[in-house]
Amino acid sequence: YDGLGFVDAVKLLAGRMGLEIPDDGSGFKKRRQDGPAREDLYAVHPRLTHWYRQNLLGPGGATARQYLAERGISDEIQERFQVGYAPDSFHAVVDWGRAHNYSADLMLRAGVLTSKEGSRSPYDRWRDRIMFPISDERRRVVAFSGRVLSSEAKGGKYVNSPETDIFKKGRILYGIGQARDGIRKQGCTLLCEGQLDVIACHQAGFDHAVAPQGTAFTTEQARLLGRFAPDLLLAFDSDRAGTEATVKAADSFLAASLTARVVRLGNGEDPDSLIKKDGPAALAARIQQAQDYFAFLIDYLSTQHDATHPEGKRRIAETYLNVVRQLPSEITRSEYVQLLSNRLDLATEAVRDELHQINDKQQTQAQSRTRRRLINTAPAVVPEQNRLSSEESILFDVALHHGRYAWRMVEDLESGDLPNSQAGHALRALLARSALGEWSAGVRDIAVQANELPPSLSAVIVRSQFPADCPDDVVGNAYQRCVLGLREVRLRERSATEQDPKTQLEINKKRAEIAYELKTMRRSFRGQ
Repeated sequence: YDGLGFVDAVKLLAGRMGLEIPDDGSGFKKRRQDGPAREDLYAVHPRLTHWYRQNLLGPGGATARQYLAERGISDEIQERFQVGYAPDSFHAVVDWGRAHNYSADLMLRAGVLTSKEGSRSPYDRWRDRIMFPISDERRRVVAFSGRVLSSEAKGGKYVNSPETDIFKKGRILYGIGQARDGIRKQGCTLLCEGQLDVIACHQAGFDHAVAPQGTAFTTEQARLLGRFAPDLLLAFDSDRAGTEATVKAADSFLAASLTARVVRLGNGEDPDSLIKKDGPAALAARIQQAQDYFAFLIDYLSTQHDATHPEGKRRIAETYLNVVRQLPSEITRSEYVQLLSNRLDLATEAVRDELHQINDKQQTQAQSRTRRRLINTAPAVVPEQNRLSSEESILFDVALHHGRYAWRMVEDLESGDLPNSQAGHALRALLARSALGEWSAGVRDIAVQANELPPSLSAVIVRSQFPADCPDDVVGNAYQRCVLGLREVRLRERSATEQDPKTQLEINKKRAEIAYELKTMRRSFRGQ
């Protein structure tokens, strides 16, 4: 069930129903001496969800039910999202926890209770609020969000759980548990801004809607969505804050290799208000007309700068191209260079040159940062086991700094040709990204990991022994010699263990051919 083993599936379903599954015959869970475990935190949330749900359906939840009805939230969707109600009491959850043998320490760590600084008396975090459980992608409840019933109520409109051992706001999206099947089916995610937007979308049939947890859309959230579908529909509110959030979303979805379109909702609208005003068909039409993210970005930047003036065009181009440069595919970057050229009536070559300058500047800055880190952290002597062979060093260098050779390696090398070393693993990862047309992204991944690599490998990241102006035949000759050298090493290793005389003869023949080819290359190169 749900990708879980039998025991875990039983516990998950029992938790959703508010039932106990004794583990040891003496209670729901043993309490560890070092405090509540993560399993305890996972256990308390679904049971409290069930209790909040019963409060909503009981006599004390009449006002909350009326509020939900006025907002147009159906009973069916309330059940699907397990919407509940927190009573107007400071001690209702305190008493509930005590009755179910949950310690105050656990309840505080779970974030469902809080306390004043210096006080030993915890009290309920949420009082007289609609409760929205927050689930992870495995549909485990890990947190709550409580909304006021009245605009006159004290405190913020929404009060969310604090971050805990099982809840990190930047890693979880509201509605992901309910939406993941719809995301797979639709092939894309509808990303909204708020929880009621998500609920309204699901009720209207858009079951691929989710929302960030009151924070900016993060790279971790984007990568999570990428596990289910590669495309995004950005449907943030159409106010200034929502527009700015849409602009900033690029850093996250591009880092996760997602593509995005922007749903233009209309002035002052959000998905919830649009559905209520004009019905689900209106949102469906907006989704159908969703604009490519980069076209939207040009429109937005043109409202910030004068697109008819040279300086305004320069500023638009600079901001726009700093986003385009993050795209891993050269073909895609070329398409978006052409888009900007057409929209601003600029020469395509001038836009392309500007993109290259921005790339060079960013790479120089990144290399400077890496170099400073290496100077501060590199040991005086490199341990022998971390030193690179000449073949490893050159191939890693060439693949990292000369992308066209990464493509050649994909064709020329087999997995067994590469050594089982940190350099070999790093090179395999880069070639895997290159095979998908994502060489630039692979280079960025390696640069980010520079501090975790051996100094001898990091040194190659900082400075190539084949600079940009190095003649191509020099690079090509070094590359070919290293490929042949690696094959010779692998064949020598096979020869030492091979018992079959016929296979041994074939190996020796291949080694002789490599030796002859290497000798010919050396003679040819010296004669140039």
